[in-house]
Amino acid sequence: LLAIPLPEGMAASLFANLEVAGTIGKPALNGELGAAGIRIPKAPSLPDLAAGLGFKTAEERLDTTVRVSDPAGDLVTLTSSLPFDLEEIVSDPSKCLDLPLAANLTIDELKVERLRGAHPLLEEVDGQLDVALEVKGSVNAPEVAGSLRATGVRLVKQETLPVVAAVVELGMEGRVLKATGKLTEPGGEIVSLRGSFPLEVRKGLEDPELVKTLPLEAGVTMKDFFLGRLAVLAPRAEGAVGAINIDASVTGTIDDPVLAGGAAIKVDRFPLPRTPYREVT
Repeated sequence: LLAIPLPEGMAASLFANLEVAGTIGKPALNGELGAAGIRIPKAPSLPDLAAGLGFKTAEERLDTTVRVSDPAGDLVTLTSSLPFDLEEIVSDPSKCLDLPLAANLTIDELKVERLRGAHPLLEEVDGQLDVALEVKGSVNAPEVAGSLRATGVRLVKQETLPVVAAVVELGMEGRVLKATGKLTEPGGEIVSLRGSFPLEVRKGLEDPELVKTLPLEAGVTMKDFFLGRLAVLAPRAEGAVGAINIDASVTGTIDDPVLAGGAAIKVDRFPLPRTPYREVT
C-alpha cells in the first residue's frame, strides 16, 4: 500500500493515470498524477485547488507539465523538456545535471483577489501578477531569462494612495544572474533596483556552505524624487519643493556583506500650515 501523508485537516482527491510501453531500458511513458478538490485548513476561504503533473516521452525526450489551478483557471504553469535515456541515467545518475534543459514558468494575469484567503496580508492588497521565466542550459549551468511584473497594486483601504507597479527583469552574463527592476507610480519612477549573483549549482550541491562565500551585488537608487509626490502619504508635503536622492548598495558575500552609499534630501520649500510661518526655504 502507498501511504501519502497530508497535513492535518487537509482534504484532496488523488488520481493517477500511467501508460508504459517500449522496453525496460527505453520505456515510453504517458500519464498524469495529481490532486483535485484540495482544501487547505489554514486558508479555509480559498476555493478548492487542483494540481497535476503530466508527462510524456517522445523522440528520447521527457516532456512534463505542472499546473496549479482554481475554479477560475490556471494559477501557475511549469513546463519542461529534457533528454530521456533511462539506461544512461541508471548507469550514472550524476549525468542528469548536465543534460540540456528547457523549462518555462508562467503566471498569467493572476489577480491578487484569487489568493486572498492564503494570507491576511493579501486581504489588504489589490493588483495583478505576471511571471514569464525561461531556463535553458543544464541544471549545472542554467541560463535564466524572463520577467516578473506586478501591476495595479494598491492598498484596498487606502484609496488616496496611488496605484503602483513593479517589474523585475532577469538575464545572464556568463554564469552570473543579473536582475534589474523598478517601482513606479503615475507620477513616475520611485526607485530602481539592481543585483547579481553567480549561479554555481554544481559547486553548491557539492558544498552548500560555499554559496555563502560567493560574491553578490545589490543596490537601490532613487533619483530626484520630487518631495511634493509625498503628499499622498503626508498631506503637509503638498506644495513642497525639493528632491530625495538615494544610492545604496550591498557587495561582498552573504557571510560578509558590505554596505555602502547614502541618501540626500534637498528642501527648497516646505509649507508649514497652522504655524506663524507659512513655509520654510
